[in-house]
Amino acid sequence: MAQVQEYTELSLSLLDEKEETLKALADQYKGLTVDGLEDKEGFKALRNARITLKNERVAIENAAKALREPAIRFQKKVIEREKQLVAIIAPTEEALHAEEKRIEQLKEEARKEREMWEAKQLQDRLDKLAEYNYAADWVEVKHMTDDEFNTLLAHAKASHEEELRRQAEIRAEEERKRKEEEERMQREREELARLRAEQEAREVELRRQEEERQAKIREEQERLRAERERIEAERRAIEEEKRKAEEARRLEEARKEAAERARREEQERIKREAEEKAERERLAKLEAERQEALKPDKEKLRDYAANLMSVTLPDLSTPEANALLKHAVKKLHDLSTYIHENTSRL
Repeated sequence: MAQVQEYTELSLSLLDEKEETLKALADQYKGLTVDGLEDKEGFKALRNARITLKNERVAIENAAKALREPAIRFQKKVIEREKQLVAIIAPTEEALHAEEKRIEQLKEEARKEREMWEAKQLQDRLDKLAEYNYAADWVEVKHMTDDEFNTLLAHAKASHEEELRRQAEIRAEEERKRKEEEERMQREREELARLRAEQEAREVELRRQEEERQAKIREEQERLRAERERIEAERRAIEEEKRKAEEARRLEEARKEAAERARREEQERIKREAEEKAERERLAKLEAERQEALKPDKEKLRDYAANLMSVTLPDLSTPEANALLKHAVKKLHDLSTYIHENTSRL
């Protein structure tokens, strides 16, 4: 092991000797750039620097690989010897491990079987105690011996029988009290029935007296109602006569007002129609005078429009001039049409 350690330290020292040189090269070439495509010297310096660093990297990798070779060969031999030695004891170890697992499995099965038996025993004990309505701590019951449990069960049975006897005495006492209460209530019901019969007899008599009184009241009310209806009928008859008289008076006034309104409306209509007729005649006279005054101007405008279309056109030789002349003739035609149409509207 000492030789391995010595070889390892020697190998690392050989590599460590290059560290300062590599740091110096890294600092020297760090940030080296080329100033565009025309910077040939800069590009050459950058390539030389890269090649220098590459050569250093390859030299380090080759040296490290050479230093690793003995260690790799040693590692392979150690692994091979390790496998040989382990193969001597591995089958025995596996057999012992399998036997250990088998025993552990048997222990686990025995433990589970014991737990199932204890759980069944506990449930049986709790069921027996439950027959006597005895509540017990299941943990204590679980850890009791058979003698202890039998003693507890006997105590539960005795307590239960004592409780049943006490409950029977209580029920008997309650039954005696119930019968006494029923007899008392029967006496009260009979007394209540007697009192109710007397009360009903009194109420029957009171109802008969009340019915007689109500009959007299209804007779008096009927008489008063008939009297009120008679008075009300006379009042309505008087009011109906007054209403008819008032209605006849309003109808007569309305007829007179309608006749007067129709007379006034007829007078207003005759007056309005006379005024409208006079206004139409006045406007017709003014329009005739205006048309008479416009007649010379209309004639002049129509003559002017006709003269526009009778102008002699020049004989032109070029297409451009003929196109311009054609456009001008259309303009003159549009102008003549405009004058004719608007002269009629004056």
